[in-house]
Amino acid sequence: MDIPHVLDNISIPKFDLNNSIHIKLSELSEQAHNAANKGEKLNKIEEAIDFQAAKLWNLNEQELKDIQRSLEELEGTKDVESAE
Repeated sequence: MDIPHVLDNISIPKFDLNNSIHIKLSELSEQAHNAANKGEKLNKIEEAIDFQAAKLWNLNEQELKDIQRSLEELEGTKDVESAE
């Protein structure tokens, strides 16, 4: 029996050189790697990546915030009760 993988349940489009969102995500990814290698903070770059990814998947601002909040809760970085 095969164990399902999380990527089996989400749609990740193939990279398209003609898609401006794909290009921007690629640039931001490179910036993030460079910043991480230098030990720099990634907050602004991660926010930009989140925004571009939301555009890619046609998420509105509230949907993006809901996802970010859920991830914070899973990571234990935010108290669940204070987030409500």
